[in-house]
Amino acid sequence: FENAPYIPYTQTINCSVKELNYTYKDLDQGDTYYYFNASAETNLYISSSDSDVVLVGMVNANRFEIAPQHAGKAVITLTTDSTLAFSSAELKIPVTVSKAAQRITTSKNSYNGKCGKPFKLGAKACSALKYKSSAPEIAKVSSKGIVTCLKPGTARITVYTKGSRDYKAASKTVTVISKLAKPSLSIKVSQRGAKLSWKKVPAASHYLIYVKFPGSKKYRRVLTKPSRVRSVTHKGLKKKRRYSYKIRARVKIGGKYYYSPYSRVITIKAR
Repeated sequence: FENAPYIPYTQTINCSVKELNYTYKDLDQGDTYYYFNASAETNLYISSSDSDVVLVGMVNANRFEIAPQHAGKAVITLTTDSTLAFSSAELKIPVTVSKAAQRITTSKNSYNGKCGKPFKLGAKACSALKYKSSAPEIAKVSSKGIVTCLKPGTARITVYTKGSRDYKAASKTVTVISKLAKPSLSIKVSQRGAKLSWKKVPAASHYLIYVKFPGSKKYRRVLTKPSRVRSVTHKGLKKKRRYSYKIRARVKIGGKYYYSPYSRVITIKAR
């Protein structure tokens, strides 16, 4: 056997893991490390098929560290030296980093909006958000999640994300109840009477004026004015008598009347 070729021994890599599975939510922006042990008859080396998915390193000759980075799949390869006594060996370890589920949060699940007064949904998630209104003629929503109510009614706003490399898609629906805003009333008293003035209420078609006359316990609607009118003078008041006033806005949509809250009550003393 003096001239027979020498055949190196076949070596085996012994490893504490066969495959590795993680979820991105378990990671801390690439700063989470995991460890495993492996051994062979000769020196061991480690490499990653995709460093964007997982980084690898050696702690010592038989202990290795990995740092998952992003969702995806990669293969960790352990290899050995080839010597006169031992042939080289290779071991592949599949690694899967799954996308994390995400939850969309909003400041509320239901919003009471006022026509002409934009507000933010305050939506948050782990990836970019988009918005869609079920009734944009009632409440429209911008790409930044700002809702503007246009007329009374109910709309549903869907907040959604298509996800990202590391996060799954998600959606959430909130309800927006659009109402007429409360009118702002002011009164100036003179010898001619009481001049009532108010600011425009967006989406209103009419303003209703109510008066509580001296000696009465109830208010009576005395005037109905179209939305273009912003003031009216109540004449014929009895001197030194007290009158109380309030107004509200109204609009008719689809055969149904929608009303704003009453303004604050203002009581005056006639001159």
